[in-house]
Amino acid sequence: MYVAAVGEFIQATPVCTQTARLKAVLRLFRQARCQRVIVADGQHLVGTLSLHRLTSFLFEAEVEAPDSRSHGSEAAIAPWQQTLQELFLSAENADLLEPLYEPLVELSANLPISQLAPYLKDLEQRQYALIDQSGDCLGLLNQTQLLKFLALNPTPELQERSPGIAEMQRLGQSGEKTVADDPFKAIA
Repeated sequence: MYVAAVGEFIQATPVCTQTARLKAVLRLFRQARCQRVIVADGQHLVGTLSLHRLTSFLFEAEVEAPDSRSHGSEAAIAPWQQTLQELFLSAENADLLEPLYEPLVELSANLPISQLAPYLKDLEQRQYALIDQSGDCLGLLNQTQLLKFLALNPTPELQERSPGIAEMQRLGQSGEKTVADDPFKAIA
């Protein structure tokens, strides 16, 4: 009998270290054409960094670029020369609305979908890193694809834990379309 595992819903996501300089991280975002990277400290995953949060931080934070007003040995470091760790510490000291990193929960890529129920309540608020048997990060859980799969493949365990999944499954079975299914419906 086929048993689906969360590893079937991997979204390839680049990983960078906390010691990477901002310029290199921005280059990684551009080259990978992604909106989110996983930040690691050695083998430990620290969290995810979204391009949106990073750019918001750079606009909100009071990170000064060196200019003619800064004299002495403690001249400000330009943001693009700082490491992610330095930016993170700056963000912790600043009075920002959102933290720089988003929390990350590690899940085994072999975790059967039927055992995913305890994680569903936080699905929209958290990112999940999928880890292989050797402890390597494979990428992030593609939550959109997972939700589509769950809507089309009802399981009693998940329906009991998440009423939203049950509603999605009911709508999927009745053939009703949502606005996301028909982009022109919203315009008409």
